[in-house]
Amino acid sequence: SYFFNQGRTFATDTTYTDDLNKDASSFSSSSSLSHSMSHRIGGRISYKPTEKDEILIRPSVNFQSSDSRGETESRSWNYKLDSVSIDKIAQYRWDDFLSKNNNITGSETDSWNVRANVLWRHRLNNPGRTLSINVNGGASGSDSESTAIRKMILGGVNSNDNQMNTNDNNNSNFGGNIQYTEPIVKGLNLSLRYDINYSQSKRDTKVDYYDNESFTGSFTSDARNTNTYEQKNLRNSGELGLSYNYKTLRINASSRFQHQTLEGDQDYYLMGDADKQIYNINTKKNYFSVLPNFRLEYRTAGGTQFRINYRSNVNNPSIQNLQKSVNTTNPLRYSTGNPDLDQSRSHNVHFNM
Repeated sequence: SYFFNQGRTFATDTTYTDDLNKDASSFSSSSSLSHSMSHRIGGRISYKPTEKDEILIRPSVNFQSSDSRGETESRSWNYKLDSVSIDKIAQYRWDDFLSKNNNITGSETDSWNVRANVLWRHRLNNPGRTLSINVNGGASGSDSESTAIRKMILGGVNSNDNQMNTNDNNNSNFGGNIQYTEPIVKGLNLSLRYDINYSQSKRDTKVDYYDNESFTGSFTSDARNTNTYEQKNLRNSGELGLSYNYKTLRINASSRFQHQTLEGDQDYYLMGDADKQIYNINTKKNYFSVLPNFRLEYRTAGGTQFRINYRSNVNNPSIQNLQKSVNTTNPLRYSTGNPDLDQSRSHNVHFNM
């Protein structure tokens, strides 16, 4: 199968505000234009070498490209402009602002993704006894470039910068699972499952500040945000489950035991280091969790159906959230990670009839 999609979006917004509690007014306007294009190719191959065996292969390839442009302007005054007659404001009042911000941004991104999934199912001699093995893998990459022209005037003081960010990302993953089901007595089945997944990603980031808005000629590299980053993620999990099915009653209960290792390496330079010495931050974290799940369905003689569903889940912090490197790309908002972050856990219960 082949799928093609192309989209273009334009948006604009303007806001005038008068503060009712004090002498203050503000104005903001924004406009943006974005374009995207994607190609996706997929396939499905089914093969049955014997009556008890089936092999299913599903490959897919995806290419995407996008670009966007945007501009924002904001002003503030320490007196009211009277937004009702804003279009008739004298030019001298319009330019007598307390602060002014102009941002012009642009970005271009090209990405690709290749994946394949192979499933083998086998029915054993005993009715209800099955064995299946699933193997999957993939690779992806992206190249992006973004620019930002920032102009700020605050209290009569000008502040400008022309920033360019370039990112090169490459990712790969491999995993699989094996599942076995065994009938115990009529209506009662036991299932065993083991999963393994390994993923690796590498990202090269470069941040430069240019002397002009055309982003040509001389520039200064931002050593604090220019780095090479590699992440590894290994997850192992085993699951034990029981299912019971008798007339109008169905019960499924399982418990999953999961261990996950997150590891990240970041190479970076120190600002102002004439020797360009490479420094390294290594972060490694291990998580273990037990995740029970339960589901019950029952239909009465009158046709009323009851459902109870309980599911537990965990979300691990990303390696970026764990890493104690400071991101200063946005001069108004510095950010850093916390190596002591734990998993976030969720428990969901649903009941309906």
